[in-house]
Amino acid sequence: MKNLKLAAVCLSCLTMTGCSALNFSVEGLINAPKLTSEQSEIHQALIESVGSNITLKYPKNGEYRSAYVIANIDDEPTDEAMVFYEYTSNGSEEDGLRVNILDKDEDGNYNRLPNPNIDTGMGLERLAVVMQGVDNLFEIDTVQDVMKHICRIANI
Repeated sequence: MKNLKLAAVCLSCLTMTGCSALNFSVEGLINAPKLTSEQSEIHQALIESVGSNITLKYPKNGEYRSAYVIANIDDEPTDEAMVFYEYTSNGSEEDGLRVNILDKDEDGNYNRLPNPNIDTGMGLERLAVVMQGVDNLFEIDTVQDVMKHICRIANI
């Protein structure tokens, strides 16, 4: 009887641990968050724009914890979607982390930019202004760090 109870406890513990002996895996237990309908539309537009060899990249910390950031970054009446992803091919130089910006038209559809790989004039600093919710370039965190360092060197 004692051995039966011990076997039952061991089996219960083994079941609750997610042990691979029962065909569980970390990949099987961890699923990506379910996309909203708008994120699904954006995801489909992204695939149409860059192809299906992508993996969405989610920030590990910070205020924005999504691969999709929807904001009005160009002062037009509609929003844009910034999507963070990794392009995965067969070891080409094009692999790595990327950001794609999709523009929402008046009908509510997300489309790739007409010239996606040229300088839009937005720049990383302007994107940081939008994402950090500050009023100008000099208030973003990286510029503030540089300014503090310069002040420290100049004893100001």
